[in-house]
Amino acid sequence: MKIWKSSKKLAKSTLPVVMLKNIPKHKSFNGESEKKDSYEVKGRGELQLGILIEKLRREGYEMTISSPNVIYTKDEKGNLLEPIEEYHITIPTSMTSNVIEKLNTRKAEIVDIINDDDDNTFIKCICPSRNFFGMRSYLRDISKGTSIINSELKEYKKKQPSYKRDRNGVIISSSSGTTTAFSLDPIQQKGNLFVNENYPTYEGMIIGEHFLSNDIEMNAIKVKPVQHLRNKGHEDTIRINHKNITIEYALSFIQDDEEIEVTPKRIVMHPKKMMNSLCD
Repeated sequence: MKIWKSSKKLAKSTLPVVMLKNIPKHKSFNGESEKKDSYEVKGRGELQLGILIEKLRREGYEMTISSPNVIYTKDEKGNLLEPIEEYHITIPTSMTSNVIEKLNTRKAEIVDIINDDDDNTFIKCICPSRNFFGMRSYLRDISKGTSIINSELKEYKKKQPSYKRDRNGVIISSSSGTTTAFSLDPIQQKGNLFVNENYPTYEGMIIGEHFLSNDIEMNAIKVKPVQHLRNKGHEDTIRINHKNITIEYALSFIQDDEEIEVTPKRIVMHPKKMMNSLCD
């Protein structure tokens, strides 16, 4: 996590003070700084980290957030161990099949499923912590905030191969400027947009999720050509459907080679290599 305020980088000596002031006094939350221009924060999932980032954002800070990782350890033989947690999930019964399918793709072990008389389903499962990342946001969104998730650390086990993340490719802006409905209309036929019209964008910024697995670059700032002959009484209206990005969603969406740019005014994502090239 790298932090700026008022578009200016904070003094290196100020960074730890800012973070320590804002990190909640809770045993599950702590931070440390090995690099002078960044801070590593440790917390319990994307929702807790999201609260801290949102608090900093509202105070006027700008940050670059890297993809979150779980905390590994090693056994006496040097084998890498990962945390395994037991999850207790309560959701509306109508969503059970979708949730179980999602848990299966994340290599979760379903221990128990119980339906109650109020059309709710209780699911008990065991899953590696890194595989469950993003599930809290997913469950909250599909249940419109009615889901309940509790978890506890069960054990550390030898790290298993990573599961194939259920995310498609991304749509990347090929130009810098302000988006137009004329440009976004054909782009929304190829994926789910993260930006609306009249939105400032820059080359390399992620502006949507592609319907397919590959990344694509598209121009989102083209202006509709002026037609000298207009059809009287007829003007096409273009409706742009887009998703408002939250910090929690972005944390669960980005991959290891991507970052989140957080400012008081907006939350956007971009590839790391793009920002590194700008800094060179």
